[in-house]
This record gives sequence, C-alpha cells and structure tokens, in this order.
Amino acid sequence: MAEVGVTLSERDRAILRTLGTVHVVTARQLVALHGAGIGPRQAQAVLASLTTPQVLSRLPRTVGGVRAGSAGFVYTLGPVGVWLLDPSRRRRSWEVDRLFLAHTLGISQLYTDVVLAARAGCFELETFTAESTCWRTFYGLVSERLILKQTPISSCGSAMPLTTGFWRST
Repeated sequence: MAEVGVTLSERDRAILRTLGTVHVVTARQLVALHGAGIGPRQAQAVLASLTTPQVLSRLPRTVGGVRAGSAGFVYTLGPVGVWLLDPSRRRRSWEVDRLFLAHTLGISQLYTDVVLAARAGCFELETFTAESTCWRTFYGLVSERLILKQTPISSCGSAMPLTTGFWRST
C-alpha cells in the first residue's frame, strides 16, 4: 500500500482529502473541485486510475441513471485510500440506502459550492467539518453518553455574514 502512496500526484492526494472530509462524492463534484484544466476523458482516466488500486471505491449505484455515464458515478474511499489517510484505521464495509446517499451527496454538494465560492474570492474558507466529524459527545445528568448530531460546519473569514440554515460562519 505504501508504494501506491508514493505514486500519487498532488491532485490525487487532494481527492483523497476531499473524500476524507465528505465521505461520498459524485464524479461531477470531484471534477468541479479537482479537474481544473483537464477534459472529461482525462478526469475519467484520473478517477479510474484511483479506482483500480482501490484508493477509491465506486458505489454500485449511479446518480442520474444510466444516461449519466461516468459523470454519474459515486465514489468513496477504498481500503487503500482509508489506509493512506490514516494507517491506524480499518476499512468497514457498509451499505447505503437511498435516503442516506441523497443526504450525504447533498452535504458533498454543499462542500463543493462552499469551496468553489471560496476559490472565487467570496470569502476565505478556514475549515469545513462534515458529519460525523462535527458531532459532539457529552454526558447527561446521569452520566449517559449523548451525541449532538449537528449539521456540517464551515468556518469562514468574510466582511459579510454568511450564516444559513446549513452552515455557520465565525
């Protein structure tokens, strides 16, 4: 696995970091975030080159049906990608249902929009913390463990307030 990590380009590493943040993302979102200066076929080749050594995994479902082509593929970290981001973590197999996938892809779209707006100079993005990383654990009155499951949080620096129902600025 270490030899795969040595051969990754900076773009490949950025794709890994994106999936480490949002967990599930469409090919269109990855191309919008990391495909500057390359065409659709090159983008498809980049994603295929990361899928073959199991750095990325493709979910069996596509977004947009069969007519969406490769742009409709949905990606998550593969076993090698999980190891490259955190060698102490083990990959768990999981099935996603339709509603969870729609919710998670909505968060991925929010992340994509926030990052692209920051790149356009609308504000400076300091952090973006997606679910489940943004969840907070605390203990209740009788020492029961409780989890506050909040929505994704982004921290931005800007001259104008950027607070909406989905993300908060500081």
